[in-house]
Amino acid sequence: MDGDICKTFIALRNSFSYLDKDETYQFTNDVDYCTDVKCDDDTGKINARCLYIFHTFFKDKSVFKKDAKGNIYIVQYILIWLSYMLNLIKTQEKNSIESFYKTYIKDDDKYNNNIDYIVGYNGYKDLIDRYYYILSMDMSIISKLYDAFNTLCDIYIEHDTNDPNCVNYSEKANQFLEKYKKIIIDHNIGENIRYFYVLINLLTDYDNLKNKCEKFPSTPDIKKIISENVCEVAPSSSSIASKLIPILSILVAIPIFLGIAYKCESFVSIWEDFPDTLTDDEKYQFNDKTFLNSYCFKYECGGPLEKMNAVFFHLINKFFGSSGLFNNNVKNNINAVEYILIWLSHMLNLKDKQGNILKTFYNVYIYNQEKYKNPINGVDGCRNYNDLIYTKKELMNITNEKLSKFYAPFKSLCKMYSRFNEKTSDCTKCLSDANEFVETYNKLNGDSSITNDSSCNKLLCTLSNDYDNFKKKYSDVKCPNSSFPAIEKPDH
Repeated sequence: MDGDICKTFIALRNSFSYLDKDETYQFTNDVDYCTDVKCDDDTGKINARCLYIFHTFFKDKSVFKKDAKGNIYIVQYILIWLSYMLNLIKTQEKNSIESFYKTYIKDDDKYNNNIDYIVGYNGYKDLIDRYYYILSMDMSIISKLYDAFNTLCDIYIEHDTNDPNCVNYSEKANQFLEKYKKIIIDHNIGENIRYFYVLINLLTDYDNLKNKCEKFPSTPDIKKIISENVCEVAPSSSSIASKLIPILSILVAIPIFLGIAYKCESFVSIWEDFPDTLTDDEKYQFNDKTFLNSYCFKYECGGPLEKMNAVFFHLINKFFGSSGLFNNNVKNNINAVEYILIWLSHMLNLKDKQGNILKTFYNVYIYNQEKYKNPINGVDGCRNYNDLIYTKKELMNITNEKLSKFYAPFKSLCKMYSRFNEKTSDCTKCLSDANEFVETYNKLNGDSSITNDSSCNKLLCTLSNDYDNFKKKYSDVKCPNSSFPAIEKPDH
């Protein structure tokens, strides 16, 4: 997130006022939003603003990259705003949100079939469906999330325009953290792991800002806050404690499912900008020169391997370059490095199927290079990126041809996670990807040259564990686990 993203949301906030007495809105600036949308009543005006903000961030690929910074999670913030707005409306419908969804979103062309650049999504509706659980949150939670998000946006905007030392608005940072802590200890939060998806993104966006503002207070230790509140609740409040305690186990579960989902979203962006196939004349495809220049050493990428290195560094930096809570959870599950190396091996193997080019690439472009000396925290035994990559040094001893075979099941697995939709129990969208995954996985698991190699066996374990975690997640939303093909675990 950045100040420009926040300015869009703040403009929306300032375009209406809520008249609590008669439970109606007073909208302003309708001319900016009601261009080709009916604005006959309050819900129509809310719909116009909802479409406007989706157009602002997701209208096409260039807008998504430039204005949304390629981050799908912005949809969470859009839906917090939408839910907050709709919950204030008094209607004859018991559920104004469900009525709004059926009336404006479900079958409207403006929300459907207007995206072709994000894997697994055909329109705004698909993005909404993925995070629909936000729309089903109780107003007591939504209002707190909306308030915390607005405070964070105020800080981002002030940071863009005021003293870079952040002294003048450190008080707002304290306000944000206090609001965040209040959300954590609210008894409703312990009821659903999905609330934490939003909380993690809020805290990550705060932490990214804190990296630029040394005087800001540190991010709170969620486990400590929860533990303290569990210990302090009175016996009469045992029901609250019983809802807080599961959060500790939730925090353990987050790296498992959310971690791989986050990794896959990052790879989806890479696949769009840097396709994993060659052109007809056997050349790599690098579609986003501006993006590449941001990561090339000395802003120069003289050849395809230098560009490949730029993308590789981008992935490492994205997963391990921030100290935010979300990235801390990824750090606790550093098999992200395995997947990044598998991607690199596949890309190198497109051109050179002989020998061990991955080790050569490491020696030339990674080892002892300044960018890979960036310090990291939270990974035992690793001072910097170079140390982190070296923890997977055994993969560099696998021939490039063999290691690249793991790419197909990994990509199928990522497609499953990317298509995952908690709003529906329809398994069919992910089932074809699951069948692809199992087919390629079983080929590897039945190949003695793979299973007799301990390093390859570890990769099989990583893939099988992430597949089983996905099956469990789907069964949690009442999609029959049995509909997904089973796989055999590799021998340890």
